[in-house]
Amino acid sequence: MAKFDVASYNELPMIWDAHRLLSKQLGDDKPGRLDPLIEALSPLFLASDERFKFGICIMHRHFDLKDGERMVTVPEKDEKNPNIVAIVEPSTGTSSNIVAERWMFDGKEFEHAVVDDPASITPPSDKFFEEFRRICKSFGNGVKILGICANNMPVIPQHDIFFLELLHPDPTKDRTQAIEKMGSGFKPTSTMRQSAWVPVAVRPFLENAGSDKFVMMKCVHNCQEHIGPSGVPAVAEISFKEEMAPVPVVGSRNANQL
Repeated sequence: MAKFDVASYNELPMIWDAHRLLSKQLGDDKPGRLDPLIEALSPLFLASDERFKFGICIMHRHFDLKDGERMVTVPEKDEKNPNIVAIVEPSTGTSSNIVAERWMFDGKEFEHAVVDDPASITPPSDKFFEEFRRICKSFGNGVKILGICANNMPVIPQHDIFFLELLHPDPTKDRTQAIEKMGSGFKPTSTMRQSAWVPVAVRPFLENAGSDKFVMMKCVHNCQEHIGPSGVPAVAEISFKEEMAPVPVVGSRNANQL
């Protein structure tokens, strides 16, 4: 797996530009719709030898990095903002506890995280990545703006849990994003963009421990746009269905561990 380099990271588009690029790459496959591609990728993420370990992300950046920096997610508890569960900030740290958690379409690392156990997150296998690329390239004009992210949650989360990444409310922090955990009442606004899809447990199957465990790939991570050069956020060109059909996964981890 190729290691991180600052130049490649700084070439990534901002989130709204990444969505525009995705729309162009999807081409004639139900114009502007990402759902069929996510559905085609679901068996790889939900039923392969590496099931539940990874999610799908749109490759993007929020800031430019300087030489020697990496964008690193750090767990956070904020008494003033109890919804904040992590921050994402530039780091020059070299600790072995900083590991890659997001990989570009070509396999190169592009975002990292601080973890207690460095062995808890491992990169996708070459076989997994090859199948991921094969499926993405088969859609539209060849989709290459999607990457793979680690699914480092200890259990399959409920489908109504969401995370929102936005500028940290403390203006003294340098190029820092905050990740907030949102409840079931969360409604994305026109200034937010979908950014990652991970395995989630779907009700009502959670109520019946004796049935097959049903999971699906769903967007649980959204990014709040930064204001563009025109002074207003751009409007996404991609539309999405509210739900996709869950995939039955026999022998999966217990979806009732919530």
